[in-house]
Amino acid sequence: SLEQNPGSESLLFMKGIVLNDLDRDEESREAMEEIIKISPRNGQALNFVAYHLAEKGNDLPRALELVTRALQISPEDGYFLDTLGYLQLKLGQVEAAVESLSKAVSLTGEDVVIMDHYADALSAAGKRERAVEYYRSALDMARKSEKRDENELVPELDRKLRELDRLLNQPQSVAAQ
Repeated sequence: SLEQNPGSESLLFMKGIVLNDLDRDEESREAMEEIIKISPRNGQALNFVAYHLAEKGNDLPRALELVTRALQISPEDGYFLDTLGYLQLKLGQVEAAVESLSKAVSLTGEDVVIMDHYADALSAAGKRERAVEYYRSALDMARKSEKRDENELVPELDRKLRELDRLLNQPQSVAAQ
């Protein structure tokens, strides 16, 4: 179909998603980049590339520019806000990340990845008890999920939760008291 309709945004988007599901990350990103060339206001493609760059830790300023463009198109999209918050956290903008991710959680409901990102931001902001709540919820949902990508988060969520529990249960030193 793409050979007959090489400029079809919907077909390119499907191609990108399928390649992503096959763990062919770079090819997937390239398909989304092609959509952005065809349609610079395609919020889904902008966000996809921004998140991909954030995940890889590559070109974070460009990722921030792309997700900002996506949010100009759809300012109340919880998934776009998640990407923004995830990037803000990676850039050390902890309080901004907490704010963006809090809004993302409220807009998307119970999304394991977004809850994990929010818990990461809460933990980085020193709000560890609240982070534990979100890690526990995300871990419980990931264990019950039928989605492969959510199931794969179980060991990492469990590790983060155990680490925070350990930090919260450490006896304070005399100097800190």
